[in-house]
Amino acid sequence: MITPQQEKGFRLLEKLIRTKYPWIVKLNVENPEKFMYQMTINFDVNLKRFVDMYDLHDSLRERFNNDQSSLDHFIEYSCWSYMYSIVIGSNITQETDEDKLRFSSQLNEGIEQYMSFVYSKLPPDMVVKSFNGDLETVEREAPFLFSTLKDTGGEGYVFEVKTLVVGCYNIIPESCGDLLGGL
Repeated sequence: MITPQQEKGFRLLEKLIRTKYPWIVKLNVENPEKFMYQMTINFDVNLKRFVDMYDLHDSLRERFNNDQSSLDHFIEYSCWSYMYSIVIGSNITQETDEDKLRFSSQLNEGIEQYMSFVYSKLPPDMVVKSFNGDLETVEREAPFLFSTLKDTGGEGYVFEVKTLVVGCYNIIPESCGDLLGGL
């Protein structure tokens, strides 16, 4: 369960993410599991801004044969792991062109690093920590870790800020309107 202060932290993070990546419209935080060290963040994105920012008009036109209705139908599928896979037409795999793989991986890694850096700098009450900073949760969910901490009385143990990872990208349908029709 995310507290109101932690929700404020995510809204602040969202503003900073949108400054660096203007094609990201909204952050959607999956409810974090108490015993996980990472948290998944899903994004609502503006495809037109993404295509403009990375100059992918030609690739997008080629992918959808300059057919707006094909693009409109395609975006109904909601979750994409890599933004670039929307433009090239397949999931990013080891068999694809090396430059495309590098671009997609670097994009996701860059977003994750930036998010985690910014999030770690927020005030302690605005972030979600591993085990929610609660020794009773550690005892219940990770007994081995708790037995290690029990000897020290939990002193000196720092509950780490959860690492943020990219979950998926959801394209906002309005951002695709006439994206290919006017090209």
